Amino acid sequence: MDCLINREKQFSNAQITHCIKQLLSVLVYLHDRKIVHLDFGWTGNIYVTTKGVLKLGDFGNFKTANHQLLDLKKNRLVDNEEIFKAFCCQDIMDVAVVMVAMASGDVETNRASVDQFLRNDSKLTKQLKSLIRKCLVGKESARQLLDHRVFKQNDGPCAAI
Repeated sequence: MDCLINREKQFSNAQITHCIKQLLSVLVYLHDRKIVHLDFGWTGNIYVTTKGVLKLGDFGNFKTANHQLLDLKKNRLVDNEEIFKAFCCQDIMDVAVVMVAMASGDVETNRASVDQFLRNDSKLTKQLKSLIRKCLVGKESARQLLDHRVFKQNDGPCAAI
C-alpha cells in the first residue's frame, strides 16, 4: 500500500471507499474467528494485488481471544472478552488511519494526525469523514461499520487502484 500511496499521492473518495470496504470485510472475518491483527494502521502491512484486491499481511503482533492480561491499575486479571473487544477497537481505529493516509498521500499518518486532517481537509466526502470518526470512537464492530451509508452509495465499479 505504501508504494501505491507514494505513486497516487491521494486516492479518490471512490478508491478509499472500495479499499476500506475490503479492509473492514477482512476484519469481520478475523474478528469472527477471535483474531485481532493489531498492526495494520501502518500501510506497509497492507498489500494490493494487480487486480486491486487488498491483502493483510504481517501477523507478527496478532492476538487471539485466548490471551489474559493483568490489569495492574485494578490488580485483577482482565477477562478474555474484555481484552478482545479492546484489541478489536484498536484494529478499527487503524482503519481510520489507513483512510487518512490514502486521502492525504502521507504514509506517515498516525492516530494523532487524523483529527487535524479531518479539520483541515475538504476533499473527503461527509460520509467518509463520518466513517473515520466512527472508527476513532471504537464503539462499532467492523460488521456494523460495513452498514455505513458510504458503502450503500458506492457499490458500483471503482476506479482502478
